[in-house]
Amino acid sequence: MAPEQTPTVERPEVALGRLQEMRRSRHALRVRTGLFRWLALAGLLVWASFLLDYFLSLPVGVRGFHIVAAAVALAVGFKLLLLAARSPIAEDRLAAEIETAAGDLEQALITAIQLTRPDNPRRELCSPVLLARTVATAEARMKDLRPGSLLSRRLANRALLGALLILGPIAGGAALRPDLAETFVQRNLLLESVEWPRAYLLTIEEPATPMTLLAVGDALTVQATRERGGEARARIVAFFTDAEGEETREEFPFERRGEGSFRRIFTNVSRDFRFRVLCGDFASPWYEVAVRSRPRIETIALRFDYPDYTGLDAEVPAAALEGGHLKVPVGTLVSYEATTSIPVREAARVETRRAGDGEWRDEQPVPITEGERLAGTFTAEQDGYYHFRLVSRDGFENPTPIRYRIAVIEDQAPGVQLIEPGRNQELTNRATLRVAAHLSDDYGIEEASLCFFRDGELAGEPLHVVPLSLEAVGTRKTVIELELELKDWELAPGTRLEYVARATDAIGQLGESRAWLLTILEEDEVRRVLEEETERIRELVQETFELQRDARRGVEELEEQARVAGGELPEESRASLRHQRMSQERVNRRIDDTMERFEELVDRVVQNRLTDYKDLPWIQQLKERLSTIGEESAEPSLEQLDALTERAETDEVGPRDLREAADRMRRSELGLQQLADELEEWGDVQTIIRKLEDLLNTQSEVEATVRERIRETLGEPPADSGGD
Repeated sequence: MAPEQTPTVERPEVALGRLQEMRRSRHALRVRTGLFRWLALAGLLVWASFLLDYFLSLPVGVRGFHIVAAAVALAVGFKLLLLAARSPIAEDRLAAEIETAAGDLEQALITAIQLTRPDNPRRELCSPVLLARTVATAEARMKDLRPGSLLSRRLANRALLGALLILGPIAGGAALRPDLAETFVQRNLLLESVEWPRAYLLTIEEPATPMTLLAVGDALTVQATRERGGEARARIVAFFTDAEGEETREEFPFERRGEGSFRRIFTNVSRDFRFRVLCGDFASPWYEVAVRSRPRIETIALRFDYPDYTGLDAEVPAAALEGGHLKVPVGTLVSYEATTSIPVREAARVETRRAGDGEWRDEQPVPITEGERLAGTFTAEQDGYYHFRLVSRDGFENPTPIRYRIAVIEDQAPGVQLIEPGRNQELTNRATLRVAAHLSDDYGIEEASLCFFRDGELAGEPLHVVPLSLEAVGTRKTVIELELELKDWELAPGTRLEYVARATDAIGQLGESRAWLLTILEEDEVRRVLEEETERIRELVQETFELQRDARRGVEELEEQARVAGGELPEESRASLRHQRMSQERVNRRIDDTMERFEELVDRVVQNRLTDYKDLPWIQQLKERLSTIGEESAEPSLEQLDALTERAETDEVGPRDLREAADRMRRSELGLQQLADELEEWGDVQTIIRKLEDLLNTQSEVEATVRERIRETLGEPPADSGGD
């Protein structure tokens, strides 16, 4: 019996055709779903780019980054959502999906597909009959099946709905606000610098640039104008940076200035900060404010090179150099070294001084080393001020620099004073002229002299020049004394000379004393002058005596009043006591004046070399007696009256106290009376002598007249005609 032949089982062509239809439908559905999702992603990116830029007004760089990021995101989404739909699906997996979707195939389709595959090793293990029957069953059931109806469109619908929800508002917004759509394209696709059209729009007028550089203490003005919008409140949001780099947020309202205009002034700015202006839906770009210090002089030191005429050393102790103020002689070369608080790019020394109704100004550039060190020199010529104009590397200049004073010491002409004799003099031609000259100068006297001129010819050439010897050239202050013997000059009586002391300093300035007059007299004339001076002394002594007598009598009257009052000076008499004390003081002053006149009289006798002046010993004796009266009586009387006057204010003053004062004053009075009597007697004698001299002179004149008349009568020539 021949073996039974195994029937050949064909693949289910109808089922496979339906699977192919299913694959095409499934691929189309996946493409639509991916496309909807990709469009939704693109819409999300548009929304994100729009919202971020609309509310933050992103700079061009950030917007460019967003374009690149969005392109990358869309490319990745295209690959994941669309290109992934191209990957094929296995027949058995597709059959399993149909089985699951149909529900009534009872695994016939998947069994037929899997077991009829030529490469399935389990195909030989199955019964061909059963396999053929399964194929026939799958073919029969798949014949009327439409695979596209088995696919679920839920994901596609969801993707479509999401895309519509995202893209719909974009399309509607673009239709309603084409200006926003146009601005979006310009800003986020073309990267143009246009502003978003907003409900509120403000124009920031100040500051003009996004970056502002200020100096410490400056003010910043923020000025804005509303172009459109309602009455929303405009404000400034600022972030201030502290020394540690931390930012502190602060909010400031705008001040309204008219219709639609706002202003805010930040005064005395001292910290870096950034800010933006907000109003409704408007937000300005960020503005940066950087604060920098102004330059100033931190330290300054000076060194002085004094001019040669001063004779001063150039070295000055270091402590004297600190600070910029100076007081130096005219012509001093001033060297300065200064440091600035911050590096500077420009520096100049500015010197100013008054000039008429205006101001003289001179500006000289100063070299800069290491950015902060200044050095230079200038000559101090006149009083004034100087300061440094500094410009920092950021371009800031200090509007209130430190002003340093320049005080120059003018070289004065030498000071010359003739302290002796200090008056006009009348001397004989053989007298000694004693001179004492006080000389002084700022920096030293070079030479000095005593110059004599004819009376009224001070402007001409001197007759005699007497050098005044200095201890050393450059002496600043000295007193020079000298004695001049007039006999060496052979001056005739009646000669009148004016004399001055002169001195010159190192720069030739001339100093001159007051001029005094020297008159040359005959010895007889000088004696007559001395006698007249003695007469004046006599009158002065007589007046002093009378004043002393009146003062003594006043004290005695007070003594009597105290005795009558019961032993105490009445209160109403205290004023009289003070009056008597003042009278005694006048007595003492007159005694001192008389002493000086005595000394001058003696000095003139000696100076004129009147060795035969017979009254000199007597005058010297009177001077000594007057000195004794002053020391032993007058001065003690004044001291006692001083004490009584003080006691009278707080204590009792009795008759005994006043009696002691009166007795002491009487001793002074008696001494003065004796001097006055002696001088009176001398005056009477001198009067007789002068009368006798006048008689003798008159007699001589009469005799001369008689002789002349006799010659005329006898016909003889006059006595002065030269005849025999």
